Amino acid sequence: MNKEEEMLDAIFQNAIRFLNISIDEIIHSDFSEMNSVVKTSVFIQMTVELSLKYAIAYNMGNISIKKILTEKYKNHTVDEIYEEYLKNALKVDSFERLKNHIKNIPLFKFNKNEEIEKMEQFQKIRNRLLHFSYHFTSHEISNAKENFIYIVFKIVFPLLYEGYSVESLDYLAPSDFIKVYVGTKKFEKIRSMDEYKKVMLNIADTLKHKGEITIGRCIYCNETSWIKEIGKCILCEYDDRDDVLLRCPACRENKSVIYESINMEYNNNATTGICISCNRKMSVIKCKKCGRYNVYEDDIAFLCAIEGLDESVCDMDCDPISKKNKLPSQYAFVIPAIVISDCIHNNEISVLNKNKNIPKILGKKSEHSYILNNDVDDAVLEGISYLVNQEYVSLNIKKEEILERVHRLIEEEYTNGSFSEMTGLYERLFFSVHSEETGKKFYEVLDHLVQRQFKELTQEEYEILYECRDNLDIDTKIFFGMYKHHELVRPSEIK
Repeated sequence: MNKEEEMLDAIFQNAIRFLNISIDEIIHSDFSEMNSVVKTSVFIQMTVELSLKYAIAYNMGNISIKKILTEKYKNHTVDEIYEEYLKNALKVDSFERLKNHIKNIPLFKFNKNEEIEKMEQFQKIRNRLLHFSYHFTSHEISNAKENFIYIVFKIVFPLLYEGYSVESLDYLAPSDFIKVYVGTKKFEKIRSMDEYKKVMLNIADTLKHKGEITIGRCIYCNETSWIKEIGKCILCEYDDRDDVLLRCPACRENKSVIYESINMEYNNNATTGICISCNRKMSVIKCKKCGRYNVYEDDIAFLCAIEGLDESVCDMDCDPISKKNKLPSQYAFVIPAIVISDCIHNNEISVLNKNKNIPKILGKKSEHSYILNNDVDDAVLEGISYLVNQEYVSLNIKKEEILERVHRLIEEEYTNGSFSEMTGLYERLFFSVHSEETGKKFYEVLDHLVQRQFKELTQEEYEILYECRDNLDIDTKIFFGMYKHHELVRPSEIK
């Protein structure tokens, strides 16, 4: 860790420290007591200010501690700034100027007007409390806990994590972030509060009325909290790549039918679903011949399938469909992802904003489109266009050449969609992203961890594990001890 990273990490650790204090206050305080409201308001505002400074200094991965300091440090070297830091003499720019700076960074995912308004509200409270006094209205007191929870999940989380990591929800959800840095028990206590539910549902409802998202009923928690555009429940946070991808035959809305894809193969390739747009119950049948998902307006098709009365195939003959459009949906994820990863390694695609998750983003977009339209070519082209339009990549190769490589890989690798065939492709993708040598060492480290404690890893072994950490789910990371004291242990911290 260099000097600039050390200073940045100090800000982050301080923000997490105040976040933990704030969460404790939310859980244990009686907000009918004025002292509790005042104390928690100050802690929340301190958390916000530190999180804001961290996000700006992190600078989308191009760390610059000068971005949060006053003009006097403009011509200072990092060494000179570090000396001032050790003396506790650094002068940080005003909250007002830093807040205005964040407005100009488009990759931050929170709603600028609403979140900035909340930040300004707490800034005003904090200033009045520290410099004179603040008269809390009865409404502010009765809604204190709800407002505190809103700040944590809609401002602090984006600033500390989501805002600087493009497509960051592919890495860590808000709930996982709180579990890692505050603790699972504390998160579950927050989650059980009526105020948490109200905040999440209000956020969804606000975005819905602004026309930014479509909200439907989640089949997992039975609340009107499923966000169609991202295929995720904002309340229970259930997320499945196969959900919210099918066109409704009743209201004709695309990506509106959510269904449970788990164990379909044990129910004659059939399951039930619901349209989040028109709220009608549906049958979803996956064709055994071509893998296409067929949706019917009631549950009769599902009942006929599980009773063995129907064969679970397309209503029309699907034999003439080309091989590339008969793929199981997982292939529409992994094959384009492999091709894109190889293109990146060959410098045929330039990655912008230091985004390390390009293959996964492309694969997810392609798979979603493929399930909806059953056309690999359109799915891949749509995924590539998304990456370019979002300014995640720039192409040094024609889209048609990428598509041709996808076709060749399908011809080479797809035979029958067996489990071993699929796992082989995912292993190839992993090796392509991390390099084959690193990938093999990664699996060796995992094997060793079964027999040894995490702290017994060598520096080299840990660096391999750290590089490939995104291949592990959050529970595995915690089980292996990659998080100590609610912090992600870094290679430089292993002795």
